[in-house]
Amino acid sequence: IGLSNCYFNNITGNFADQNVINGIGLADCNINIISRNSLSDNSVGGISLSNSNYNSILNNTANNNDHGIFIENGGNNVITNNTANDNYWDGLFLLNSDFNQVSKNTIDFSHFGSGIGSYSSHSNTISENIIKNSGLGISFEYSYHNIISGNTASNNDNFGIHFEGGYNNTILENTVNNNYVSGIYLEDCDTNTILNNTANQNVVHGISLSNCDYNTIMGNTAQNHLESGIGLWDSSYNTISENNVKDNGRGIFLE
Repeated sequence: IGLSNCYFNNITGNFADQNVINGIGLADCNINIISRNSLSDNSVGGISLSNSNYNSILNNTANNNDHGIFIENGGNNVITNNTANDNYWDGLFLLNSDFNQVSKNTIDFSHFGSGIGSYSSHSNTISENIIKNSGLGISFEYSYHNIISGNTASNNDNFGIHFEGGYNNTILENTVNNNYVSGIYLEDCDTNTILNNTANQNVVHGISLSNCDYNTIMGNTAQNHLESGIGLWDSSYNTISENNVKDNGRGIFLE
C-alpha cells in the first residue's frame, strides 16, 4: 500500500505481507491514520513514512520486516500501541524526525539494531514502551532535547538506553535491568539529565558515561553489577547525587 501527496486518509485493517519494499508507505502525506494493520515479511519496512507529518500510527503489528516502523523527515507523528517483533534491524527508527510521540509500543527481538533507534532527531518523547531482546534497547545518536521516560528496556545485548553525541536530553524513570553491558550508557554527551531510573543486574555497569560533561545523575538505583553501579570516564563537571548504589564491584567510580 503506497500513498503520496495525500491527506485525511484512514488505512485500517489490512494485511500487507511479503512485499518487495514496504507493507505501507507514505511520502509527503499529512494527517492520516494507520491503524490495526498486519505487516510482515516485507523487504524494507512494515510501515515507512517519508516527509510526512501529523500522522497517527496506532495498534499495528509489524513483524519480521527489515525495519518494523521507519520515519524519515517526519514531524509531530503519534506512534502508539504497536507491536514490532523479530525485525532484522530496528523495531522503530526515527531519522531526521522531530516532535514525534512514541508511546506504549512493544518491541522484541530487533536482531541487529535497536528496539527504538534515532539519528539526528530532536524534541521527541519516547514513553512507556517495552523493549526486550534486541541489540540495543533505545539508542539515540546526535539527537537533542528528547525525553525518554517510563520505558522498560531489558535483556538487550548491549545497553538498555544509549546516547551518543547528544545534549539536553532527559532520561527519566525508566527501568533498565538485565542488559548485557550497561543499563544506561552515554558517550560524548553534555548537559543531559538522568533522573530516577532503575538500573539493576546489568552485567557490567548500571549507569556509565564516557567523555560526558555537565550532566546530572540523580535519584537513580543501580545494584548488582560486576563493575560499577555508576561509572564515569574522562568526564567533568557532572553532578551525582541522591543515588542508591549497592552490591556492585565498585559503587561510584570516576577515572
